[in-house]
Amino acid sequence: MGKAIETIGKIMAEPLNEGRKKDFRPYRISLEKTYPVPVFSLFYKEQTGTLPLGDIAAIKGKAKQGKSAFSAILAASVLGCKDFGFSVNPTIKDPSVFYFDTEQSDENASSWAKNVYKLKGWLEKDNENKDFMRDRENFQIYTLRGLVTPKEKFESISDTIEKEKPTVAIIDGAVDLVTDFNNIAESSEVIGRLLRLASDNQCSIICCLHTNKGKEDSNMRGHLGSYLVQKATDVFEVKHEGRTFTAEQTECRNKPLSEKIPFIRDNENEGTLRPTEGKTESDKKLLKKLFGEDTELRSTDLVKRIREEKGYKDDRQAKNLINGWKKENLISKGEGRFGKYRLM
Repeated sequence: MGKAIETIGKIMAEPLNEGRKKDFRPYRISLEKTYPVPVFSLFYKEQTGTLPLGDIAAIKGKAKQGKSAFSAILAASVLGCKDFGFSVNPTIKDPSVFYFDTEQSDENASSWAKNVYKLKGWLEKDNENKDFMRDRENFQIYTLRGLVTPKEKFESISDTIEKEKPTVAIIDGAVDLVTDFNNIAESSEVIGRLLRLASDNQCSIICCLHTNKGKEDSNMRGHLGSYLVQKATDVFEVKHEGRTFTAEQTECRNKPLSEKIPFIRDNENEGTLRPTEGKTESDKKLLKKLFGEDTELRSTDLVKRIREEKGYKDDRQAKNLINGWKKENLISKGEGRFGKYRLM
């Protein structure tokens, strides 16, 4: 901190324009020009844009409160999942998501990716009937724990984004991009470089960062967190109570989201993330649409209609949805193996 203050003092002590020959005219905004509006990577409820390309955003929360889970939901949404109210901007062709984990093991990062595969219906079965994930060019996972210094980790992320230019990049563990999250100069520089990286490559960069340890303190840690909340266009806070996780947009530079986003991890259905919509009007409307004029449906017919409506690539996600509706008493199933489903 002392060095930063000393540097600022030297700059302030310099006579104006002496020793500083840089031309700042390229940074001047011309009021005679029309500048483009933000291009959002996602829309919520097809109305409110979020995560604009060329900017940075943040996901914050206490340890083990669901930050990574919510980042998986955003990743799946950019890749086409519509389960949580998000939809990818239709003007973005071939959207892609790159995930950079700075602290977890390869196995943990792979488990995070599995959340996205479940939501997208991408999981396959191998010869032993075990879950199998096939590599995809539009969804790439990187673990950086093997890189020792923050500089190495940042350069690895920067080089990859500059080369591949993903639509969205998620940095899980942004604190590892600095040696000291309370160092003003270092924190300011890293956030500034992330802004430049996002802008130059028209990528939305999402940083996951812990909040302070105090129970009622929702501020992100250190000067790094202070700079991040100042510069981010969107900040989401994730909390966990009982079975339910809730993501709330706490800061927004554009039009804010109108509601919180609740979700659960359905441990009875392979830990699949799903919205807690069971008893809301949206789920009831969906069921009414699926049944149409029919009073009852065979399981195969209901699964087929769900897949067509949701764009699922296999039966598993549709069956998970049906199991959730049964538990929430929105539908019932007749007796026997071939019993039909009815609305409650």
